[in-house]
Amino acid sequence: MKYKLLIIVIALGVIGAAARGGLYLAYPVQVSTIAGLTRNYLISWPAPPGTITTESNAAYKAGPALSTVRQGQGLESGQSLRKDAGSA
Repeated sequence: MKYKLLIIVIALGVIGAAARGGLYLAYPVQVSTIAGLTRNYLISWPAPPGTITTESNAAYKAGPALSTVRQGQGLESGQSLRKDAGSA
């Protein structure tokens, strides 16, 4: 009995994989979107009620702080950053 059940489960898995592959070939963008939404929904199941979960990247490193240009350090009126602009 267990052997027969195992065969049925494997057969259903193969049929499901073939159907998903066919849908992906026919509608790749839509299937990718639905797969991503489904994945995120399943990942959010263990979150406590009323909370919002976000994905985090443990390898993320913030870039350097942005610097500001003080008054008088920018380009004067009519100047260009291009090297060949003044040789025309």
